Amino acid sequence: LPDMPGYEKQLPEVRSTLQTGVPHARAIVDVAAFSGRITCTRRGEVILSGCPEFGASSHMARVLLAAAKVSPATRCALNIRHSDLILRTMRKIGLVLANFDRAEEPEDKRPIRDDDRTGTMDWGTMRALERHEAPAKVDAVHDPGAMGKEPMIRLLAPDAASLLEKVRRILEALG
Repeated sequence: LPDMPGYEKQLPEVRSTLQTGVPHARAIVDVAAFSGRITCTRRGEVILSGCPEFGASSHMARVLLAAAKVSPATRCALNIRHSDLILRTMRKIGLVLANFDRAEEPEDKRPIRDDDRTGTMDWGTMRALERHEAPAKVDAVHDPGAMGKEPMIRLLAPDAASLLEKVRRILEALG
């Protein structure tokens, strides 16, 4: 990622997290991520903060675990900035998208606190994939955000190489 020109422009405000799960991952501790997220300097230098660590990011780990329930081959995820241009570009290059709307989330699924270990990410990912006609083919799940919640695109892949190839294709198409 640090060597991909233009990646810094796709970082969301909350920054990115690259997740990789062990085969048959069932819990957050089965998913590794950089302990400090992926960020950038004011000059656009992409920085991988921290070291890979199991259980480092519960938020994106829940996305990956939910996706793997529907499509067991999914073992890698990365969040990027949400925009209509990026979504159009992803469709143009043949990536398959699924989405959910946080406004449809049942009250009992909403996290009570920010550190709650259940909620929107599990529900939203499952909802998007279960409503899609070909859930195993979905390359990304996105949502338009909500009050105080940044819109987000979450790329899904069977492995890091496939995920990075999707990122490369998106960046090349965006120019």
